[in-house]
Amino acid sequence: KDFVKAFRKIKAEKLILYKIYEVLGREDKALKNKVSLEKLKKEILRGKNFFKEIRIYYQFKQLLNFLKKDLKGKEIVVIMGAGDIYEINKFF
Repeated sequence: KDFVKAFRKIKAEKLILYKIYEVLGREDKALKNKVSLEKLKKEILRGKNFFKEIRIYYQFKQLLNFLKKDLKGKEIVVIMGAGDIYEINKFF
């Protein structure tokens, strides 16, 4: 719910969601079924927001290919998360 609230406050054209990082303590299948990127996207879109587009990527290479193709050079890109997402900096 906190993520949904935070994302709804962002005034941006695009939101790109990347796979949910698995951590110890979240192995329970019932808990995993409660949370998904699709559900997060749906909840974000239920409220008023400014996104023209929300994309979901599960594979690093797909995310990287999208960014390389889509970024023109004057965008502001905020990358935050856990896992291997920091690796994206090596390509820009």
